Amino acid sequence: MLTDIELTGLSRETFPLGAMAALGVLNAVSPRDDLDTGDWLKNVASLPTLRWGGSPSWRPVLSFTGTAEDLLDSLVEHFERTRESFLNSPFLVDCAKVDVSFVHAVRNIAREASLGQRELLDIVAGMTSTTVTTKKSKDGQERTTAGVTFFDMTSGQQTIIGGLQRIASFVDRERFREAVFGPWQYVSNGEGTLHHLGLDPTRVSLGAHSGIPPTDQVSSCVPGAVWLATVSWSLFPCVPRNRSTSVIGWTLSGERQLRWPVWEKPLSLAAVKLLLAQPPTADLDGFGVASWFRASRKKVGGEAGNYQALSFAEEL
Repeated sequence: MLTDIELTGLSRETFPLGAMAALGVLNAVSPRDDLDTGDWLKNVASLPTLRWGGSPSWRPVLSFTGTAEDLLDSLVEHFERTRESFLNSPFLVDCAKVDVSFVHAVRNIAREASLGQRELLDIVAGMTSTTVTTKKSKDGQERTTAGVTFFDMTSGQQTIIGGLQRIASFVDRERFREAVFGPWQYVSNGEGTLHHLGLDPTRVSLGAHSGIPPTDQVSSCVPGAVWLATVSWSLFPCVPRNRSTSVIGWTLSGERQLRWPVWEKPLSLAAVKLLLAQPPTADLDGFGVASWFRASRKKVGGEAGNYQALSFAEEL
């Protein structure tokens, strides 16, 4: 029997990070084998679902076969599998960032991956497509690039892979409890390298008004929330578009914006994937959509660098 569990730490006031983390929770606890083989039709009544409580709090509610402690067990199990298959993958040893070498490593992973390694391919789908293009620069030199997710807001010495590896070293059961049920406690490793990967505008706001150069600031984040947010990236996959890459949920023209809905009907992972691929202008009453939110990707590093982060969420 499904039990409603309020994810009290991931309400409207934590958007966009909280919204992404809530989607990550659903992704992490949903069975992979059933989705791949079609057996989910036999067990549809027991599949986890997600919905959102009413405005203005928009608190996510997960329907799950178990207690809150069982939910934390499932999140830890998913984390352990993912850390072993992705962060410790021998294919990624030489990949410092998401680039062409990463794409080649991804292709090797896909050839080797079994059904039980679906979490690995999910993360990969959320980071890059296998689109590799070669273009000539103004000086006539050929440059090979890979399609990379718009969630990649790192620059300079920061990388998605490196950031995830550092965050993973801080994640455990209690960090998930903090992230999912609150209250959030921001932590740092004391060396300024535990970064929120641009997903938490509250950290950007603090830094912008501190008067301290970005290179001298000690970065902090909520490790469990940031990790769960990255788990949601596979719901916003990179897809080939002409000779480049598009990312589900992101606008392609003008200011780069991430857009996502909140809905009041319980939806399974398969239904959520279908919903997120729809534009806000579509007729989505059947999904129970109540509102849409957006967050813009903005440059926050001033003239000294190309640091980017998501803005505070706004309701459309």
